[in-house]
Amino acid sequence: MNIVNKLTIRHLKQNKKRTLVTIIGVIISVAMVMAVATLGISFMNLMQRQSIVDNGEWHVRYKDVNKAQLQAVKADEATQMVVISRDRGYAPLEGGRNPNKPYLFIREYSTQGFAQFPIELSQGRLPQASNEVVISEEIAKGAKVDYKIGDTFTLEVGERFAEDKEDIQRALTQNDPLRIGDDQNAETLKNTESASYTVVGIIKRPTWEQTWAPGYTILSYVDEKCYDCVKQDQQQLIYAC
Repeated sequence: MNIVNKLTIRHLKQNKKRTLVTIIGVIISVAMVMAVATLGISFMNLMQRQSIVDNGEWHVRYKDVNKAQLQAVKADEATQMVVISRDRGYAPLEGGRNPNKPYLFIREYSTQGFAQFPIELSQGRLPQASNEVVISEEIAKGAKVDYKIGDTFTLEVGERFAEDKEDIQRALTQNDPLRIGDDQNAETLKNTESASYTVVGIIKRPTWEQTWAPGYTILSYVDEKCYDCVKQDQQQLIYAC
Protein backbone atom coordinates (compact mmCIF):
# COMPACT_ATOMS: atom_id res chain seq x y z
CA MET A 1 0.00 0.00 0.00
CA ASN A 2 1.55 3.29 -1.09
CA ILE A 3 1.62 6.47 0.93
CA VAL A 4 -1.35 8.01 -0.91
CA ASN A 5 -3.64 5.12 -0.03
CA LYS A 6 -2.50 5.17 3.60
CA LEU A 7 -3.12 8.90 3.83
CA THR A 8 -6.53 8.56 2.27
CA ILE A 9 -7.63 5.83 4.67
CA ARG A 10 -6.36 7.80 7.67
CA HIS A 11 -8.31 10.90 6.62
CA LEU A 12 -11.44 8.83 6.06
CA LYS A 13 -11.18 7.40 9.57
CA GLN A 14 -10.44 10.78 11.14
CA ASN A 15 -13.37 12.51 9.35
CA LYS A 16 -16.15 9.94 9.69
CA LYS A 17 -19.03 12.42 9.28
CA ARG A 18 -17.55 13.89 6.12
CA THR A 19 -16.89 10.39 4.79
CA LEU A 20 -20.50 9.34 5.49
CA VAL A 21 -21.87 12.47 3.80
CA THR A 22 -19.61 11.88 0.79
CA ILE A 23 -20.78 8.25 0.44
CA ILE A 24 -24.44 9.30 0.69
CA GLY A 25 -23.83 12.04 -1.88
CA VAL A 26 -22.26 9.58 -4.31
CA ILE A 27 -25.20 7.17 -3.85
CA ILE A 28 -27.76 9.92 -4.45
CA SER A 29 -25.87 11.22 -7.50
CA VAL A 30 -25.66 7.78 -9.09
CA ALA A 31 -29.36 7.17 -8.36
CA MET A 32 -30.33 10.51 -9.93
CA VAL A 33 -28.26 9.83 -13.05
CA MET A 34 -29.85 6.39 -13.41
CA ALA A 35 -33.33 7.82 -12.78
CA VAL A 36 -32.92 10.50 -15.46
CA ALA A 37 -31.56 7.97 -17.95
CA THR A 38 -34.41 5.53 -17.21
CA LEU A 39 -36.97 8.33 -17.52
CA GLY A 40 -35.55 9.40 -20.88
CA ILE A 41 -35.54 5.84 -22.26
CA SER A 42 -39.07 5.20 -20.97
CA PHE A 43 -40.34 8.47 -22.47
CA MET A 44 -38.80 7.68 -25.88
CA ASN A 45 -40.33 4.18 -25.75
CA LEU A 46 -43.73 5.69 -24.88
CA MET A 47 -43.51 8.13 -27.79
CA GLN A 48 -42.57 5.29 -30.16
CA ARG A 49 -45.48 3.11 -29.03
CA GLN A 50 -47.90 6.04 -29.21
CA SER A 51 -46.73 6.88 -32.73
CA ILE A 52 -47.36 3.26 -33.79
CA VAL A 53 -50.86 3.40 -32.27
CA ASP A 54 -51.67 6.70 -34.00
CA ASN A 55 -49.89 6.37 -37.35
CA GLY A 56 -48.98 2.73 -37.89
CA GLU A 57 -45.74 0.78 -37.64
CA TRP A 58 -43.37 1.84 -40.41
CA HIS A 59 -40.02 3.59 -40.81
CA VAL A 60 -39.95 5.15 -44.28
CA ARG A 61 -42.69 6.57 -46.52
CA TYR A 62 -42.33 7.01 -50.28
CA LYS A 63 -44.81 9.13 -52.23
CA ASP A 64 -45.96 8.64 -55.85
CA VAL A 65 -43.76 5.59 -56.48
CA ASN A 66 -43.96 3.78 -59.84
CA LYS A 67 -43.78 0.00 -60.15
CA ALA A 68 -40.04 -0.07 -60.94
CA GLN A 69 -39.31 2.01 -57.86
CA LEU A 70 -41.57 -0.24 -55.80
CA GLN A 71 -39.57 -3.29 -56.88
CA ALA A 72 -36.33 -1.49 -56.00
CA VAL A 73 -37.64 -0.72 -52.50
CA LYS A 74 -38.70 -4.34 -52.00
CA ALA A 75 -35.32 -5.60 -53.25
CA ASP A 76 -33.38 -3.44 -50.78
CA GLU A 77 -31.80 -5.69 -48.15
CA ALA A 78 -32.79 -3.20 -45.44
CA THR A 79 -36.49 -3.58 -46.30
CA GLN A 80 -38.33 -6.15 -44.20
CA MET A 81 -41.92 -5.18 -45.04
CA VAL A 82 -43.71 -3.06 -47.66
CA VAL A 83 -47.24 -1.62 -47.51
CA ILE A 84 -49.02 -0.09 -50.50
CA SER A 85 -51.61 2.59 -49.80
CA ARG A 86 -53.54 5.16 -51.78
CA ASP A 87 -56.20 7.72 -51.02
CA ARG A 88 -58.96 6.98 -53.52
CA GLY A 89 -60.83 10.20 -52.74
CA TYR A 90 -64.15 11.52 -51.47
CA ALA A 91 -67.77 10.73 -52.22
CA PRO A 92 -70.95 12.43 -50.97
CA LEU A 93 -72.57 10.61 -48.04
CA GLU A 94 -76.18 10.24 -49.07
CA GLY A 95 -78.60 10.84 -46.20
CA GLY A 96 -75.88 12.08 -43.82
CA ARG A 97 -77.14 14.34 -41.03
CA ASN A 98 -73.81 15.83 -39.97
CA PRO A 99 -73.28 19.02 -42.02
CA ASN A 100 -69.62 19.19 -40.96
CA LYS A 101 -68.89 15.69 -42.36
CA PRO A 102 -70.74 15.40 -45.68
CA TYR A 103 -68.33 12.91 -47.29
CA LEU A 104 -67.08 9.37 -47.25
CA PHE A 105 -63.28 9.18 -47.47
CA ILE A 106 -61.97 6.08 -49.24
CA ARG A 107 -58.47 4.82 -48.44
CA GLU A 108 -56.99 1.60 -49.77
CA TYR A 109 -54.35 -0.73 -48.28
CA SER A 110 -52.56 -3.84 -49.41
CA THR A 111 -52.95 -6.92 -47.21
CA GLN A 112 -49.92 -6.01 -45.05
CA GLY A 113 -51.33 -2.54 -44.46
CA PHE A 114 -54.25 -3.87 -42.46
CA ALA A 115 -51.73 -5.43 -40.06
CA GLN A 116 -49.29 -2.52 -39.81
CA PHE A 117 -51.81 0.28 -39.31
CA PRO A 118 -54.07 0.76 -36.27
CA ILE A 119 -57.30 -0.74 -37.61
CA GLU A 120 -59.66 -2.18 -35.00
CA LEU A 121 -62.32 -4.45 -36.46
CA SER A 122 -65.68 -4.46 -34.65
CA GLN A 123 -67.68 -6.78 -36.90
CA GLY A 124 -67.17 -8.86 -40.04
CA ARG A 125 -63.82 -9.16 -41.79
CA LEU A 126 -61.25 -7.04 -43.61
CA PRO A 127 -61.43 -6.40 -47.38
CA GLN A 128 -59.83 -8.94 -49.69
CA ALA A 129 -60.85 -7.43 -53.03
CA SER A 130 -60.99 -3.95 -54.52
CA ASN A 131 -64.80 -3.91 -54.44
CA GLU A 132 -64.99 -4.65 -50.70
CA VAL A 133 -64.88 -2.11 -47.86
CA VAL A 134 -64.99 -1.83 -44.11
CA ILE A 135 -66.80 1.24 -42.80
CA SER A 136 -66.32 3.32 -39.68
CA GLU A 137 -68.94 2.83 -36.99
CA GLU A 138 -68.96 6.64 -36.67
CA ILE A 139 -71.08 6.78 -39.83
CA ALA A 140 -74.00 5.34 -37.89
CA LYS A 141 -73.27 7.34 -34.74
CA GLY A 142 -72.54 10.74 -36.25
CA ALA A 143 -74.23 10.81 -39.64
CA LYS A 144 -77.14 8.52 -38.70
CA VAL A 145 -76.61 6.43 -41.84
CA ASP A 146 -76.85 2.77 -40.90
CA TYR A 147 -74.91 0.55 -43.30
CA LYS A 148 -75.05 -3.19 -42.66
CA ILE A 149 -72.61 -5.95 -43.57
CA GLY A 150 -73.59 -7.19 -47.00
CA ASP A 151 -74.94 -3.83 -48.20
CA THR A 152 -73.78 -2.68 -51.63
CA PHE A 153 -73.61 0.88 -52.90
CA THR A 154 -72.15 2.90 -55.77
CA LEU A 155 -70.21 6.09 -55.10
CA GLU A 156 -69.02 8.96 -57.26
CA VAL A 157 -65.47 9.28 -55.96
CA GLY A 158 -63.44 12.40 -56.67
CA GLU A 159 -61.17 15.10 -55.26
CA ARG A 160 -62.23 18.02 -53.07
CA PHE A 161 -61.59 21.53 -54.29
CA ALA A 162 -62.56 24.75 -52.55
CA GLU A 163 -64.51 27.29 -54.56
CA ASP A 164 -62.45 30.27 -53.40
CA LYS A 165 -59.56 31.29 -55.64
CA GLU A 166 -56.84 30.74 -53.04
CA ASP A 167 -57.41 26.98 -52.83
CA ILE A 168 -58.80 26.28 -56.26
CA GLN A 169 -55.53 24.79 -57.58
CA ARG A 170 -55.00 22.43 -54.66
CA ALA A 171 -56.89 19.23 -53.87
CA LEU A 172 -57.96 19.20 -50.22
CA THR A 173 -57.13 16.33 -47.87
CA GLN A 174 -58.43 14.92 -44.59
CA ASN A 175 -56.27 17.46 -42.77
CA ASP A 176 -58.23 20.29 -44.40
CA PRO A 177 -61.53 21.10 -42.66
CA LEU A 178 -64.70 21.56 -44.66
CA ARG A 179 -64.81 24.88 -46.51
CA ILE A 180 -67.95 26.83 -45.65
CA GLY A 181 -69.30 29.89 -47.46
CA ASP A 182 -72.61 31.67 -46.84
CA ASP A 183 -73.57 28.94 -44.34
CA GLN A 184 -73.22 26.18 -46.92
CA ASN A 185 -70.66 23.82 -48.37
CA ALA A 186 -68.20 25.84 -50.47
CA GLU A 187 -66.51 22.86 -52.10
CA THR A 188 -66.87 20.84 -55.28
CA LEU A 189 -65.83 17.31 -56.19
CA LYS A 190 -63.83 17.03 -59.42
CA ASN A 191 -62.33 14.17 -61.45
CA THR A 192 -65.06 11.86 -60.22
CA GLU A 193 -65.47 8.22 -61.22
CA SER A 194 -67.99 5.56 -60.21
CA ALA A 195 -66.99 2.83 -57.80
CA SER A 196 -69.19 0.05 -56.41
CA TYR A 197 -68.51 -1.54 -53.03
CA THR A 198 -69.84 -4.25 -50.74
CA VAL A 199 -69.61 -3.78 -46.97
CA VAL A 200 -67.76 -6.73 -45.40
CA GLY A 201 -66.94 -5.27 -41.98
CA ILE A 202 -67.23 -2.43 -39.50
CA ILE A 203 -64.26 -0.78 -37.77
CA LYS A 204 -63.70 1.61 -34.90
CA ARG A 205 -63.04 5.22 -35.85
CA PRO A 206 -59.37 5.28 -37.05
CA THR A 207 -57.03 7.26 -34.82
CA TRP A 208 -55.66 9.14 -37.82
CA GLU A 209 -59.10 10.56 -38.66
CA GLN A 210 -58.97 14.05 -37.14
CA THR A 211 -62.06 15.44 -35.44
CA TRP A 212 -62.24 18.20 -38.06
CA ALA A 213 -61.83 15.79 -41.01
CA PRO A 214 -64.76 16.24 -43.46
CA GLY A 215 -65.03 12.57 -44.44
CA TYR A 216 -65.92 9.39 -42.59
CA THR A 217 -63.29 6.75 -43.27
CA ILE A 218 -64.00 3.62 -45.26
CA LEU A 219 -61.16 1.25 -46.12
CA SER A 220 -60.79 -0.88 -49.22
CA TYR A 221 -58.15 -3.18 -50.72
CA VAL A 222 -55.46 -2.38 -53.29
CA ASP A 223 -53.79 -5.24 -55.12
CA GLU A 224 -50.09 -4.92 -55.95
CA LYS A 225 -50.75 -6.68 -59.27
CA CYS A 226 -52.95 -3.75 -60.29
CA TYR A 227 -50.40 -1.16 -59.20
CA ASP A 228 -49.93 0.12 -62.75
CA CYS A 229 -53.69 0.63 -63.02
CA VAL A 230 -53.65 3.41 -60.42
CA LYS A 231 -54.27 6.81 -61.95
CA GLN A 232 -51.25 9.08 -61.84
CA ASP A 233 -53.18 11.90 -60.15
CA GLN A 234 -54.14 9.68 -57.21
CA GLN A 235 -51.83 9.78 -54.23
CA GLN A 236 -49.84 6.54 -53.99
CA LEU A 237 -47.83 5.84 -50.86
CA ILE A 238 -45.34 3.09 -50.02
CA TYR A 239 -44.52 2.36 -46.38
CA ALA A 240 -41.39 0.34 -45.60
CA CYS A 241 -40.03 -1.12 -42.43
